[in-house]
Amino acid sequence: MSTIRIQNVNKFYGALQVLKNVDLAIGSGEFTVLLGPSGCGKSTLLSAIAGLEEIQEGGIELGGRDVTHVEPAKRDIAMVFQSYALYPTMTVAGNMSFGLRVNRTPKAEIDQRVNWAARLLQIENLLDRKPSQLSGGQRQRVAIGRALVRKTPVYLFDEPLSNLDAKLRTEMRVEIKRLHQTLGATMIYVTHDQIEAMTLATHIALMRAGVVEQFGHPEDLYQRPASLFVAGFIGSPSMNFLPGTLAPNGAGVGLELPGLGGGQQAVDVGSYAFAAPAKAGEITVGLRPEDIELVNDGPALEGKTLFVEPMGADSLAWFDVAGHRVSVRLKADDGKRVGETARLAVPTEKLSLFDPNTENRV
Repeated sequence: MSTIRIQNVNKFYGALQVLKNVDLAIGSGEFTVLLGPSGCGKSTLLSAIAGLEEIQEGGIELGGRDVTHVEPAKRDIAMVFQSYALYPTMTVAGNMSFGLRVNRTPKAEIDQRVNWAARLLQIENLLDRKPSQLSGGQRQRVAIGRALVRKTPVYLFDEPLSNLDAKLRTEMRVEIKRLHQTLGATMIYVTHDQIEAMTLATHIALMRAGVVEQFGHPEDLYQRPASLFVAGFIGSPSMNFLPGTLAPNGAGVGLELPGLGGGQQAVDVGSYAFAAPAKAGEITVGLRPEDIELVNDGPALEGKTLFVEPMGADSLAWFDVAGHRVSVRLKADDGKRVGETARLAVPTEKLSLFDPNTENRV
């Protein structure tokens, strides 16, 4: 069992609280990503799980065992750091086997584990090289290999790809995804990059200012964001936000929007999954750029074209809708045909509605 239970964890640096009642249950074999902007507490939480940071309140369990006050070396985890932390005077094989040698693991077993990890990471031909003779991607593979030879049930990754260029980041994402599928171990991965999170994770914990804003499957955070912060952080480009007004009318719920034309004052959102009965009043409306379509007639938002960004396979068009900037992701050819004005169909089945005061989904 390699389950992880984080129970009401609080962490303070003096008077500054950096983790606030963090509560997470991570299942065995899951790939959980701690996602959020710089300073949100994600690396601090990872270090607390590893035992590198002491927590003042709450508890941490690994595999059902309380490790809140257990030394890092006795937690049976392996960690991959952002900085690689390789010994420059040692070979690749020496770096990968260092921890095993310190623990007096038999040499035959060390050789077996190093060769196994090297095959898995496709660095068998690099075992005799020094770190200075390696590329950034190769060094990162060695750092991962050093963790893999531990053969622990839990692996922690602290922004391991942040020092790599875009192409290498993509390649290493594929490698890490493949490793998880091969090993079936529990992995926790810290990043500020939502693309990494969406492509790697089975679950995402999106954090802000020490608080977990939402924890769930990647598609849950994308399709049903729990707050304005989640909606704006997940997605590239981020979700469009427009002010609106809800008007329950007995037969349904009308939504009035700025720039709505086509002879219609409101669109019906009666089928929206409201958490509580809809109330009349102001609302914040979220629309994803990829859910909006250009139409020739009928009820739609009327927008003035600001500019179009060709992006190869598709285009990103920006419109002024009653003084609000709205982005729309289009097919490449559609982007070329965008005129001075456009009509943007409102996908009522894909809207996200938020309380403008609490910023929570309604």
